[in-house]
Amino acid sequence: YLGALLGEAYDERMLRILSDQRLNGKLPFFLHAMDIDVAHKTGEDEGITHDCGLVYAKEPFVICMLSNKVDVPAFERLIQDAALELSQGHWD
Repeated sequence: YLGALLGEAYDERMLRILSDQRLNGKLPFFLHAMDIDVAHKTGEDEGITHDCGLVYAKEPFVICMLSNKVDVPAFERLIQDAALELSQGHWD
């Protein structure tokens, strides 16, 4: 998110792709109502759900939550809750 990986033009393009994600029921679930942007990539399959991304909270951070052979709705709720807690700075 600092534009320092491959160069500004490529970094902006990658962030645009991640920011255009339309499946927003995981990391951004609670955050969009708080005007916190998330640039992320999801993944799904039977018994598998993932979401990894950049969360532009007051203190921006990267979060990546991956699963295998899980209760998908329960793990997706964990993803939502983790993103919310971290965005609110509850580690202070």
